[in-house]
Amino acid sequence: MPSKHAEDEVAVILTDDEAEMLREGFRTWGGPGHPSDALAQAIGFRNVESLLSIGYDLVAQLQPGRVILTRRNWTRALLSLEISFGSDVGAGYEWSIVTRFTDETAVRLLRGLQLKLVAVRMRPQDLEPLS
Repeated sequence: MPSKHAEDEVAVILTDDEAEMLREGFRTWGGPGHPSDALAQAIGFRNVESLLSIGYDLVAQLQPGRVILTRRNWTRALLSLEISFGSDVGAGYEWSIVTRFTDETAVRLLRGLQLKLVAVRMRPQDLEPLS
């Protein structure tokens, strides 16, 4: 089995809704979400400033269709979504108010993305914050 390196680029096909969910996982940090530097580091960023800066760059790349990101950035995108959707540190219970997704739809999409990205993402503990 080939090893997974953080900077390996991997292409994934995203539906409209999957791309939007991943984008919202970053966008909500600039709204109802209140990340700390420690949380940003757990997601694989150096600090909150890095999370917001790189996160917004990733928002531009996360479009429907074939998306090529590094394993590091796929992992960051999924972790950011999981935390923002599932925790009141993120959008949490306000998710359905600040995004177009109901909780039921969001859970279905999140589970689908987790399955789709299982072979792509890295374990969070294997990510060192680089930027």
